[in-house]
Amino acid sequence: MPGRSGEGFVNSTCNICRRPVEIFYAQEKYPLYVRPVPAELIEQVPSLPICIAFCRSCHHILQVNPPDESLLEKVYASFYSSYHNTTRTGIGIRQAQQFLEFLLRHPQNLKNPPGKALEIGCSDGYFLSLLDELKWEVYGCDPSPLTEGLKKTYDSDKIKRTFYAQKYFPQEYFDLVVLRHLLEHLPDPVELLSQIIYNLRPEGSIAVEVPNVSHTLQHGVAGDFCHEHLSYFTVQSLSIALRTSGFQNIIIEEEGPFLYSLAQKAKTDVGVQVELFAQAMERLRNELAAFQQEWESENRRVFIYGAGGHTTGLLNRVMKEQVSGLIDGDPGKWGKYLPGFDKEVFPPGKLDELKPGDVIIVSSRVFQDEIVESLRKYVERGIKVLILYPNCQYI
Repeated sequence: MPGRSGEGFVNSTCNICRRPVEIFYAQEKYPLYVRPVPAELIEQVPSLPICIAFCRSCHHILQVNPPDESLLEKVYASFYSSYHNTTRTGIGIRQAQQFLEFLLRHPQNLKNPPGKALEIGCSDGYFLSLLDELKWEVYGCDPSPLTEGLKKTYDSDKIKRTFYAQKYFPQEYFDLVVLRHLLEHLPDPVELLSQIIYNLRPEGSIAVEVPNVSHTLQHGVAGDFCHEHLSYFTVQSLSIALRTSGFQNIIIEEEGPFLYSLAQKAKTDVGVQVELFAQAMERLRNELAAFQQEWESENRRVFIYGAGGHTTGLLNRVMKEQVSGLIDGDPGKWGKYLPGFDKEVFPPGKLDELKPGDVIIVSSRVFQDEIVESLRKYVERGIKVLILYPNCQYI
């Protein structure tokens, strides 16, 4: 059954947009598990209070004060063998086939079909078998006892009887990840969706099927609010969850009591960009440190051309003590001072006072080429002009 993700569920806020929620439905006692269990296990299924709230900001509905996560994990690991087995009983075949038809209606959101597909919460593997028939290379994970039999059908290394974690699968490995009736079981759906980004190839796809809570509300469906379901999605909240997690080209369709969605991993992974920013800053710091040693040993004067935000960052994060002054072509900056730096900004005429061996650092990424062209005549006089991007080097 489902993978589990997240530990920090806050009772009074939405688990999609983190805004305050309002309670609209509650019962003092409701069984923790709602399907038949063996007689010897019936006493292990307690009845607990259930409380459902909605978020006006993103139109999400969720359970507040949910049961302890360890209790729910016990339910999924121990009792889900009594959940219907689609392969054996035929229950759910039509629903699975309809979801597959939805995917096939939107080939533009499937980058490399057929490729490698992972189903998280694969249960008895019926949907995997549909993908297998279409020549997808299938993988699955699920803690349910039903999953054990799949290892006899598929390579045992491709089927994991466990809750999902991104570490169990390679980075950027799958073309498609399938979540059927999984997200509604999670205390933090956005966290799981964000983890899946790691395992998807660039522009890989995620296929999601969840109950449509709008259908529940419109028809007053008894039994749809239960302890196992911590999240209840609308079109709006599912879209926000996917977009927040790093997906784009989001397609969502209402199919009666279900929502179907197909989305692609965004070309730009913000998490990866954050890591790259840290690496780029370290690169700049290390390369400038090497030049600083040279300037100190040869007693060179150092000036920065550009007195804007970039220079403020450069002075405060990388270097400050060695800079003799700032130069800028904007008359509005002349004679003024950058906050945190005690030397005034000079007009370009200051450049004529520089001597061979002095250094000018071009402090701009956007206007770097333009500034370099204006400084070439000083290079001919023996003044060193240093650019910072893509690497620190003299022109």
